Amino acid sequence: IADELEKYNFHATFFVVGSLAERYPELILREISEGHEIASHTWSHPHLAKLPEATLENELSATEEFLYELAEYRPKLFRPPEGKCPDSVRRVAAELDYEVVLWTVDTRDWAHTPTETIVKTVLDNTEPGAIILCHDFIGGNSPTPDALRKFIPELKRNGYEFVTVSDLIYTD
Repeated sequence: IADELEKYNFHATFFVVGSLAERYPELILREISEGHEIASHTWSHPHLAKLPEATLENELSATEEFLYELAEYRPKLFRPPEGKCPDSVRRVAAELDYEVVLWTVDTRDWAHTPTETIVKTVLDNTEPGAIILCHDFIGGNSPTPDALRKFIPELKRNGYEFVTVSDLIYTD
């Protein structure tokens, strides 16, 4: 995915699972060095619906601490696993000074959705200000890089610009 983004010369936001970042630190360092934004997706990708607030706080803190130790980088955006965001999740995120971010276009690439289905979903549902959800660690033969090769040029032809989530939400 990083290779594809580099070809098109644009930056994305990677919501990282801390334990995977720890396992692949060179990838996180590459993403940072190439100007991508790194955000939190918890330490272990737990189901948050009934997770105690203290456990969620530990999940976010552990990821933040690892990223800071690795690259002196502190994420300020948080995407809850599965998009589950009860009041307790919003409360803990706010206490830790995180902005909760969800998505507007779900590629369902995590389910190994066929490339052409992903492309159609993205092209049919992307509007100005959209956040397209893709996954960079789904194991096996991911359809995501091929889908990116197909939908990025088409969206660019249609006048879309690709920016990080922070650039999207913190810019007029």
